[in-house]
Order: sequence, then C-alpha cells, then structure tokens
Amino acid sequence: MTLYRVSTFVELEADDAKQAAMRAHSLMRDIAPTEFLVEDEKSVSEQITLTEADAAEARAMALDGKLFPTI
Repeated sequence: MTLYRVSTFVELEADDAKQAAMRAHSLMRDIAPTEFLVEDEKSVSEQITLTEADAAEARAMALDGKLFPTI
C-alpha cells in the first residue's frame, strides 16, 4: 500500500490562529468534507472531490469495517 497525506480545509474568521484552530476543531464533529488534497509519498498532489454517491459508499464501507480492516 502507498502512504498518502490527506488534507481538507476550512475557511473561517477568528481573532487569532489558536482561535481559528479551536473553531475548526469544534466543527469536525458536525461536518463531512467532500473536497480533499491528497499527496502521495513522492509529494505528488491531487485534488479529489467526492460525489454524494462516493460519500455514501465511504460511509457504508466504514460501517462494514472495509476501509480500515487492520484497526
């Protein structure tokens, strides 16, 4: 398997960097992002946008234990 770094971004207003991080953290339980920046081991990046069908498939696979079978 290849190791990937997957990032998603939240744009929000805050008084300082720590407050911005705290606000973003508080949102993580309430949002399900569909846009990701995926970087492989060779630092090659690709922007991935999941469709509603992709997101539904990911949720189903997670519930069935198919996304992280070794955990």
